[in-house]
Order: sequence, then C-alpha cells, then structure tokens
Amino acid sequence: MSKPNRNTSLPSRRTFVKALGVAAAGLAFPARALMAGFPGDSKLHPVRHSTFVMGQIANVTIFHADAAHARESVTAVFNELRRLEKVMSVFDPESELSAVNRAAGRAAIPVSADLRDVIARSTLIASGTRDALDITVNPLLGLWGFRDNARSTPPTDAEVAGALSLVGISGVRIEGDSVGLTKAGASIDLGGVAVGFALDRIAAMLRSRGIASALLELSGDFYAIGAPPESRHGWEIGIEDPRHAGGIWKRVFIRDQALSTSGNYASTVVFNAKSYGHIFDPSRGFPADRLLSATVIAPTAFQADGYSTALFVSGDSSMLPAGARGLLLRS
Repeated sequence: MSKPNRNTSLPSRRTFVKALGVAAAGLAFPARALMAGFPGDSKLHPVRHSTFVMGQIANVTIFHADAAHARESVTAVFNELRRLEKVMSVFDPESELSAVNRAAGRAAIPVSADLRDVIARSTLIASGTRDALDITVNPLLGLWGFRDNARSTPPTDAEVAGALSLVGISGVRIEGDSVGLTKAGASIDLGGVAVGFALDRIAAMLRSRGIASALLELSGDFYAIGAPPESRHGWEIGIEDPRHAGGIWKRVFIRDQALSTSGNYASTVVFNAKSYGHIFDPSRGFPADRLLSATVIAPTAFQADGYSTALFVSGDSSMLPAGARGLLLRS
C-alpha cells in the first residue's frame, strides 16, 4: 500500500501548489496561479518569497513602490504563520490544540483567543452545513492510516463505528476562554479550516501595512489583495483537472477574494488497489466520494477553506453563504 503524507505540522487536505513560478516538481496541484509576467506599473516592485510553514509551502507575491517595505512585510507574514502553527498544529505535541486533545473527556482548558475563535467559527460552519464540515474527524483519520499508523487492510465496520462514536461537533465545549471535548479519545483536526484562518490573518496584516496588491497562497488556498499591475480583473487562478495530469479544468479571476479547492485525489491510502482520500464524510465514517473536487470562491479565506471541505463532502452548493460561489467537478 502507499503511505500517507507524514507532515510534522498541520495536516493538509491538499498538496502543495505551483504558484508564480515556484518549483514544485512531481506534485499534484489543485489550483495554480497563472500569471506569467508583470509588465505593468513600473513604480510597483514585485517581491516574491516562499517558505515551508504549517506543514506546507507558503508563497507570497507583493507589489509595492517600496521593495524594502514589501520584504519586511513578507517577513512579518511568515513569522505570523509560524506563530499560528504553534497554536493549531495537531502534530506538534506542544501546540495548544494538542493540549486540548490530551484533555478530552476530562476538562475544558484555557486557550488563546486565536484557537477559541477558529474552533467557534468552525462550529458555526458545521451547523450551517449539516455537519459536512466536522473538525472532530481526527479519530477517523487515525483509523484509516493517515497518521503514523499505516495499515495494510481497510478498517472493519466495527472499527469505523467505534471511531464514529467519538466524532461529532456536539462534543466540542467552549466555555468562556476554555475549550474542551466531552468524550475521552475524541480529538480535533483543524486541517479543513486552519489555512483559511491563517490567510485571513496575514491578509489583514498586509493591508494594515499599506499593501494594496498581493497574492497569498498556502496549501492550495489563495487570498488575493487587489489585482496585479497588468490586470484590472484580478489574479488568474487555474483549477486542476485531476482526470488529466497537469490539466486545467477552469480558469477564474479573484480580487479581494479567497479561493480554496478540496479533493480526495492528492493525499490517499491504498487498500486492495483502491485509493481512499483523506477528506471524510462524518455521517458515514468513510472518505467522501461524491465529487472529484469542490472549489469555493468567497469573501474570506476561512469561508472558502471551510466551505470547500463541506461542499466536497455534501455536494450541496445551496449551503454556501452569501457572497460565495462553488465550482463542482463531478466524475
């Protein structure tokens, strides 16, 4: 069998993206930036940097008249991403989230405003999507071999039922400044929302620094501030067609918007020559399989991230919030 990714940080429901000429040979790309050159306003200097953070490749491109200010802003962005990693990583035993998971079934524990906020907002998306987004699916990820517990056979029905007994957003407790889980053995995985939360945060940071043109990308999610100098329409993003290697299914422009694509073709385990993806249908305890991919374009990255997962699970675009639209790729 093939082994799942062994990230040491936040889990990914997408693999890395090739954006703006950043090399990522051999990887599947759910979406990619399609800008080839930037011949526009000569007063605006392009500054591009990439780093590995939150278990993913982060790409930042900024246009600004002051290149030094743009570089300082990129440094601030990467520092903030590393700080959020310490809050939300399910793999880091020292993270705040890991502390919440260890205390499951015993007590709610004090957490930072960031962790409380991302969990609270996730429960709201869950309630609006009939729990198609459920941050408590971590026991299922472990059961199916998406953690450090590779297995050679698929779970039995009894094993799936046992893991499902620990899954459910109703088991999340938010009490003032504390967060807890009501069932021992339950655990939270923020892989479906953490990237969006982080992108919104760093976009706000850049705007506060006077940045009016930038493209931020992390793990296949994008947030576009304004537009690049040569395009009033915005930043052009190509959505991958998983049926054709390297193919583009759709091209879209985003401006002061976010885009997220979810699919079960990137990170998989294989049993008996059949691949199973890592986005789970929490109503069944099995990997979601209604769609090939689901893309959401929304006003915020948190919405795009969370709702693309929910849309991939449910296939129901009627659940999307105002200002968001979905693009569904069916088999």
